Amino acid sequence: MSCGAGFETTTGEWTEVLVPLALLTPTVRGETQQGSPIDPAQVGEIGLLITDKREGAFALTVDWIAVE
Repeated sequence: MSCGAGFETTTGEWTEVLVPLALLTPTVRGETQQGSPIDPAQVGEIGLLITDKREGAFALTVDWIAVE
């Protein structure tokens, strides 16, 4: 199971994104599931996906990622 949340980007602008774990939606292969809140101690990895379904060049610079 994965959990996700969306955020917008703007070309040429730095954006700081805060996603509370409680707002993450559980999914399996992209389908939303019912689920319990995430236990931060159980987070094994964090990934970023591009899901806008548009072809073409894309760049996303990440300075840091943290779990609080």
